[in-house]
Order: sequence, then structure tokens, then C-alpha cells
Amino acid sequence: MAADVLILTSRPDAAAAWRSALAERGYQAALAPWQAGHWLERDDVAEASVVVLHSERVDDVELAEIRALRERGSLLGVVIIGHGDIESRVRALNAGADACLAADAST
Repeated sequence: MAADVLILTSRPDAAAAWRSALAERGYQAALAPWQAGHWLERDDVAEASVVVLHSERVDDVELAEIRALRERGSLLGVVIIGHGDIESRVRALNAGADACLAADAST
């Protein structure tokens, strides 16, 4: 069964609580490793309804990859969590992310 929410992260220990919280609310959530430039073609990304990209920095997420996710059309949401300045967050939102959260706000 495909996950409702796929959390791609370079720090699975930090994201495990998110998966648990989503499961408590009835969502099927999965954790998978994230590495810049190597996640877009994963089968689980194509099957998820929402993709959460947990990155050390917002700038680590390629804008072209966000656009490519959006072009697939089946994805309901793209959320980016990481440190970054306002300009980086606005660029990510303009590229198609639905939300761009500060790492501190999401934990």
C-alpha cells in the first residue's frame, strides 16, 4: 500500500516523531532517505499523495525538482522543511511547494 505521506529526510531520527504523529491521525506515513538530486525518480515518490522534503537547508532542494513533481499532476502536496532565508522559501513556493516550514517550527 502506498503511503499517504512520504517523508524524505537526511535525518530519520528527527522525522520519526512526525511519522508517529501522522499515524496517530490515521495517515499511512513512510520515511525514506533523502539526498539532493537522487530522490525524484523513486517509485514511492510517484505513489505518495504528499511528499515532505526534510532538508538541512531549503536551498538544498532543487527548484527544477519541485517543478517536476508538480508536473506529474497526481501529487496533492509538497512540503519543504529546513533552514533558510525568506528569499529561499519564496523561490521554493514559486516553484510549486505548498509550504516551506522552518526546521525549528516543525519539531
